[in-house]
Amino acid sequence: MSQFRSEPGPRIGFAKDSDPETAGWANAGIGLEGERLDVGGVNPWSGAPWISLHQWIVVSHPAHPRQRHRADIYQVRGPNESLVAFAAAELSNGVWGFYVPDPVREKPHRS
Repeated sequence: MSQFRSEPGPRIGFAKDSDPETAGWANAGIGLEGERLDVGGVNPWSGAPWISLHQWIVVSHPAHPRQRHRADIYQVRGPNESLVAFAAAELSNGVWGFYVPDPVREKPHRS
């Protein structure tokens, strides 16, 4: 099974708390909408357009690990016109979580 999920039609935006996290992604930060944040060397709120890849992952809320959220995957042009991939989810009203690919990250153990 692919680590990414895709589906046609409108974004639903929710994941069930029982959904497993998508492996290979690490939290890059959490903050209020518009707040300066470094995500893979890019501030996602800098005004550069987010290019949707029409795929999504399931992530845990950094402060509430049992909560699952759907994070849509995007690319944005970074320094030197390079493309930087990230996933973003609105975790609460105006509070965003950002995640970056991390192929060496191991799946957390549950107790």
